[in-house]
Amino acid sequence: MQWIKIFDFSNPWPTTVIVWLVHGDEIVGKKSIQYLHSQIKKSSWIRWKIITLYANPKAHKIDKRFIDHDLNRAFDLAHYLESYEISRANQIKKFFQNIDIDYMFDLHSTSSKSDPMILCTSQKSSLKFASKMPIKHVIQWLIDIVEWTSLLRYFQKKIKLWMAFECWCHKDQSTIQVWKQIIDTILSFHQAEKIKKNPDQIKIQITDIVLTSDPKFKFTKAYKWFEKLKKWEIRWMDKSWKHSFKKSKILVMPNLAIKSELEKKDKVWVAYFWDIIK
Repeated sequence: MQWIKIFDFSNPWPTTVIVWLVHGDEIVGKKSIQYLHSQIKKSSWIRWKIITLYANPKAHKIDKRFIDHDLNRAFDLAHYLESYEISRANQIKKFFQNIDIDYMFDLHSTSSKSDPMILCTSQKSSLKFASKMPIKHVIQWLIDIVEWTSLLRYFQKKIKLWMAFECWCHKDQSTIQVWKQIIDTILSFHQAEKIKKNPDQIKIQITDIVLTSDPKFKFTKAYKWFEKLKKWEIRWMDKSWKHSFKKSKILVMPNLAIKSELEKKDKVWVAYFWDIIK
């Protein structure tokens, strides 16, 4: 299939899937896969199966995040029969239904600058591998609060290790360099090379999600990505309530592009609060 590329070196283990362009404007994924393909072609030592999944080609052709709605929220939504993204999700599920997947890596970028971060499940294997990546922030998703329609939620029972990367801006050269380092780390990992841990990493875990459509909702100040908040500091206000937490937290805010989209569409506000894992 045009949107699937398989490198099969007839080794029974492992099978690695690398997903790119789930969102059509995340062009850094394309450059990362081009780099991966070039590394595979010139490497005689790669002996496992690698499948690269070009997830949303139609949205990419017009440089839009999606056609009808977010592909990463389209899994297990079969009742939206007219949706292009639902059709794509069903195609992807059908293709992989009889394939045993060992590892899955999901490549993303953002519409405005933010600290690169890794999102991974709480599996020991995922956390151990994440600690070797050239990225400072490692975020542990608790699977029961991940959106049930997401690609992660659908595939997490089929795989041994799952990891997503959010890296800087779509067209930023710094993003491309980070992705090349990630690809090199993945290849070294499969080659069973020893990779040193990143001593500067901060591991954090989700604790609270704010969801509100209250028009009076507002944060008490302009927060930044991964900003450490003090104990008892007032975080947000809605109606007559002032919300705070009993211990210090890290706040992960949606970037400004997402914020403006939410306001335009009168959708809910979303903010994530995290704790540092000791």
